[in-house]
Amino acid sequence: MKKIVLIGFGFVLLALALTACATGSANVPLPQTINIIPPGLDVPPELAAFSGKWEGWWQRGVDAVLIVNYIDSKRAEIIYAWGEDDYTQKGYIFCTATILKGKNTRLRFYGKSGQEFTATIMNPKKIEIARSFNGYTMFGIMHKK
Repeated sequence: MKKIVLIGFGFVLLALALTACATGSANVPLPQTINIIPPGLDVPPELAAFSGKWEGWWQRGVDAVLIVNYIDSKRAEIIYAWGEDDYTQKGYIFCTATILKGKNTRLRFYGKSGQEFTATIMNPKKIEIARSFNGYTMFGIMHKK
């Protein structure tokens, strides 16, 4: 009986560990107050899809969160937050993203050091995010929460 309980407990711990890894935001600082305003009825669906909280990671393994607090047909108010690694200290910024229309609608915003970020919806629950700086581009994936 003890063996079964221990095995069951082991599976519970494994499930909790996998869930923590999947969220991707355990080490990402966020502001205490986050207010997401639902898009208006006049906002096209391909833009409205950006609204909300997105969590994921960069190809280097750094956790990241993108929160689209407000979006209309011209701009989005966002919070971008990132975790820490050997090269980066964790933090977050508030900024305004512009909307790039075309084959794939994208959001573009800039980091504190001038990095250009673009976020593209891949499907209703997944975005690809790219960070370009000094001629180098890094990619990440985020999922809607």
